[in-house]
Amino acid sequence: MAYGITAADPTSLQTKITAYVDVVAFPRNAVTIRKGATAELNALIKDTMKLLNNRLDPMIEEFRESDPKFYKEYFDGRIIVDLGTGDGKAANPIAA
Repeated sequence: MAYGITAADPTSLQTKITAYVDVVAFPRNAVTIRKGATAELNALIKDTMKLLNNRLDPMIEEFRESDPKFYKEYFDGRIIVDLGTGDGKAANPIAA
């Protein structure tokens, strides 16, 4: 027991160092994981749009004459509303 260090002390310190390195690397790893998930999400959206355009949309055509309201609501529901990112400031029509 030289210098008051036991055999367990280096092992305990190494465990703490390893835990610290993992914590420090976590934010970078999270960014990498998110980037991969975002890329996968884009691919899944493209696949879903192909299904809608190539399979479901043609099936809906049979309702054009028999149920025009349903037909219109289906395609109206397919319209993507781009809310944009904006700057978070709503226009104030009174101030104009």
